[in-house]
Amino acid sequence: MGLGIIISGVFILRVKPNARWVAAWIAFTAVVYAVGMGVLMSIGCPMDDFAGLDRVSGNFLPACEGCECLPDKFGPVCGDDGKTYFSACHAGCSNVTRLDGKITGVSTHT
Repeated sequence: MGLGIIISGVFILRVKPNARWVAAWIAFTAVVYAVGMGVLMSIGCPMDDFAGLDRVSGNFLPACEGCECLPDKFGPVCGDDGKTYFSACHAGCSNVTRLDGKITGVSTHT
């Protein structure tokens, strides 16, 4: 986003478009942004139905027996079954590899 702002600033400085053209450009980019966000919201698992959610207590139950998943580490993952899990641990994964805060690899409990 920052790069787009810089490029737009250089373009406006060099070309010196009129106010109507700049307003049209802003409207166009807003529409592109809205469409892009709509597409991104439809990708992935649904966030309204979490697997393992105990609706009575409001707690999340791990998918594996004997797992001690941390309840304060929210990191939703999409399981192979198409369900959304509270975290990789809740989905039954162990040995979660993180790189710069992103999950890069997991192995499942055996």
